Amino acid sequence: MVRKLLGPVVLALVFPFMLAAQSQATTGVIRGTVTDPSGTAVAGAAVVLRESQTGFQRQVATNERGIFVAPLMPLGTYDVTARAVGFSETRRTGVRVGVGAAREARSRMRYPWTR
Repeated sequence: MVRKLLGPVVLALVFPFMLAAQSQATTGVIRGTVTDPSGTAVAGAAVVLRESQTGFQRQVATNERGIFVAPLMPLGTYDVTARAVGFSETRRTGVRVGVGAAREARSRMRYPWTR
């Protein structure tokens, strides 16, 4: 009799923890650096991260070392666009965010008068 009840009781106790663990693993991180043509950090650059299928979008800015971090990004494939005064816009496509993954997206800005 005890054996018949043990299985369902254990399942009832463990199942909520399994669901909680699953629900916490639905985002990732996109981080990167934005630099000028000489490799110097570009502070204050606007970085737009747009998921290509859903259109979800988030904007972050680089810090004084040219670094940006976008935590808690929903899973998907992103286009990463960087803009800064005095530079041409740069875009990187196909940045994939997986469960719990931290993806690197570096951008090297160009001056508008160069190709």
